[in-house]
Amino acid sequence: MDLCKVLGVDAVVKTRVQKTRYMRDLASYGIDLGYHILSQISIPATVIISGVVGPAKTNDIDAQCSLFNGADGSLLWKDMYKASASWNAPANDVIEGMTHTFAYHFPYRKKAPK
Repeated sequence: MDLCKVLGVDAVVKTRVQKTRYMRDLASYGIDLGYHILSQISIPATVIISGVVGPAKTNDIDAQCSLFNGADGSLLWKDMYKASASWNAPANDVIEGMTHTFAYHFPYRKKAPK
């Protein structure tokens, strides 16, 4: 791979994060609050909104991380995760958690003693 030669490295890491946004945090909070209020009255909220409202997620996040060999461009390692974000779990926090997980599972890394 040309990038490896330019940088003088043995491998290249490629990461992709795709975020699909459905609603704002305030709308997600309103749905959760409405569900909570309806569940406190005599008619179960699941009966009222069953099939109409799913989880009050704001985003779906797909992330993948790949390690490519610099000599021939072959794939050495790959990891993928999917997660949802909501008003109480913002997308940036979810993405940061995913990158920490990538780093923890990354090969060729010295593991801290337990």
